[in-house]
Amino acid sequence: MSVTESLSPPPPSNASPTPVISVLLPVFNGEATLARCLDSMLAQSYQNFELVTVDDGSSDGSLAIAKAYSRRDPRMRVLHRPHQGIVSALNAGLASCQGRFVARMDADDVAMPDRLGLQLEYMADHPSCDLVGALAEPFSETGSLGEGVTRYHHWMNALVTPEAIRANLFVESPIPHPTFMARRELYERLGGYQDPPWPEDYDFLLRAAEAGAAFGKVPRVLVCRMDRPDRLTRTDARYKRDAMFEAKAHYFARGPWLENKRGVVIGGSGTSGRRMANLLREEGVDVRCFLDNRVGPPGRKVLGLPAHGYPDEIPGSFFAAHRDAFFLSCIGQPEGRERLLRHLHREGFAQEIDYMLIM
Repeated sequence: MSVTESLSPPPPSNASPTPVISVLLPVFNGEATLARCLDSMLAQSYQNFELVTVDDGSSDGSLAIAKAYSRRDPRMRVLHRPHQGIVSALNAGLASCQGRFVARMDADDVAMPDRLGLQLEYMADHPSCDLVGALAEPFSETGSLGEGVTRYHHWMNALVTPEAIRANLFVESPIPHPTFMARRELYERLGGYQDPPWPEDYDFLLRAAEAGAAFGKVPRVLVCRMDRPDRLTRTDARYKRDAMFEAKAHYFARGPWLENKRGVVIGGSGTSGRRMANLLREEGVDVRCFLDNRVGPPGRKVLGLPAHGYPDEIPGSFFAAHRDAFFLSCIGQPEGRERLLRHLHREGFAQEIDYMLIM
């Protein structure tokens, strides 16, 4: 099905007084795409859901569109409030959601007809899973997608297993926000969304991981995501690299990864490694040293820390000396990164327990 093809909603049926799923859809000035999004949600093959649309003080026709749809389908409720931003809109919508599961959707995206049904089926088959996502496919009204957008979705869509998702949490956000479906208890346990100086969806995932939540992903494209120049991920400073690094350092320092460790060894003393070292030290983490894949002068230091360089084999004695440390790979160059990971694996270090990727 083409993502630009409008989907006709089924004839409205009596809405369940206790819907199983609440779909949370905030909108701000989304009149150009909102109808297409609503069509795709109301055409879901699974029908025991409510669609909670939160108009965040739109100045265009978004509210009128949402109200028109709600008059035709009793599963849809519309909340209207002054413009206060997406986090405030999300939390207002959460307070109104009645379902046992809360699914997210964005007003410029399109859901496949079996999205809710397949995610609910996944949750039933995996009772220990707290939050499930899905594969996502980007599209553009112009038909042209940037290389970065394509690369990011390819990376995300390759992370399907719970183990792969957790192992890559500190690389980037491994589950796209408009594919979230979480148990209501998880939202309640975490107190909804927060408004930090980094993306609210990435913040939610990192807080969930810190709290021990289990993640999953339906290995099918269930949401098509619209890419456009004014999307928040392109315009908001919270989505920039520096803000994302702050989020990673903040939650790594507070999570379970350092419970049985004494300090951190950072792989790579380049821009990313130095940035992470500074942020972790601000968080009170003991950064022991840097580990590079190049030889430097004797006694080389970076940020006042020893910087050990091994262009070929990393000696076992180095790992033995730092067996009680947690290793963070901040090496951007793929060959150097893979070499470090091979050495860690060879020495018996386990991902998530003894080392992690941060990029």
